[in-house]
Amino acid sequence: MSAESDHSGRNVLDWLLSPIKTLAGAVIRAATVSMLVCVFVSLCVGGFCGYRLGKEMTRSQVDKLDFEKTRLKARVEGLEKEADNRKTGAAALTPSAPARHDFFLEALRKGRIMCFNPGTEIGEGTDMFRIDSWDLPRLVSTGQVVHSRLVYSLRSGRDKAPINPHARVFKTVLAEWQPDTPVCFLENGELQGPARTVVKEFEFKAPPEPGQYRIRISFVWAQKEIGSFYGEGLYYGGDGPGVSHFVESWMVVRAP
Repeated sequence: MSAESDHSGRNVLDWLLSPIKTLAGAVIRAATVSMLVCVFVSLCVGGFCGYRLGKEMTRSQVDKLDFEKTRLKARVEGLEKEADNRKTGAAALTPSAPARHDFFLEALRKGRIMCFNPGTEIGEGTDMFRIDSWDLPRLVSTGQVVHSRLVYSLRSGRDKAPINPHARVFKTVLAEWQPDTPVCFLENGELQGPARTVVKEFEFKAPPEPGQYRIRISFVWAQKEIGSFYGEGLYYGGDGPGVSHFVESWMVVRAP
């Protein structure tokens, strides 16, 4: 075969293969681009997932650290809302008096004291103190003698030392209508005594004016009782506490 014929054959072959070569090149380029896109997307997704995981771990840690703070805030807001509702409701109209600062709520908001419902407990040094129940009528008449009953327990946990039977304790009943002196003393400086369940039956006189009123019981392990419904300062403990742990309830007083 001549050289001219061989050259002509290669030209024909190149002409036939040219579309195939072009298509193959396009396929290779497309595959390369696709691979690069996949790598980029994988890196982005992986980084985002890592960021989210780290963020979720951080949020979980923060939630755990803020758990008690959140509960405390909700409790304070609940008490403040109840007080506001009583002040603005028609049934809550009481004789007008200048607004007073509530040291109990401020100390509660700052985490210095506790307001606890029946069934909850606090640790006071090596002592365990729990409110079991507080019976207080919700509706009474003006001037009525109100009968109430408080049950609490002094307990020592399995990891606690025995309670201090020689601690001096004060428990006063404080009322919104008589803000500067207790309406009743449950304990007034006597010794705490051994671990046991204590039942306190007591009574006080309802106010002469109709309305809805808050009532608190203050629990002090110190040298002086709390005499003011609003507290006497933020200091807790020692010889002259201004506030203390407490429990709060309310009742409606109506005309007979």
